[in-house]
Amino acid sequence: MRAATYPPALRNYLKLVPAATIYLYLVVAHPWMLYNMLNHAKERVERLYFKRNGFQKSATKRDDILRWYYKPALDSQPTDWESNIRQLIVYK
Repeated sequence: MRAATYPPALRNYLKLVPAATIYLYLVVAHPWMLYNMLNHAKERVERLYFKRNGFQKSATKRDDILRWYYKPALDSQPTDWESNIRQLIVYK
């Protein structure tokens, strides 16, 4: 029994369309998405500061105080032995 085949023009078209689609995605769409993610990223949700109430102000102040208190411990490197020993003594 002889296998059925597509005509040569249709075979080429059926190979070309998926290849061209993937190529255009990899060359145009994906780099464009990566560029937008890196260069237009927002690290935080913008807040209307003039509408904060007293609790939000006190919570922000508390977070800032804690951030400065733990900043040396957060900035330390694992290979920096002197600062690790000093932090264990200071923050116990």
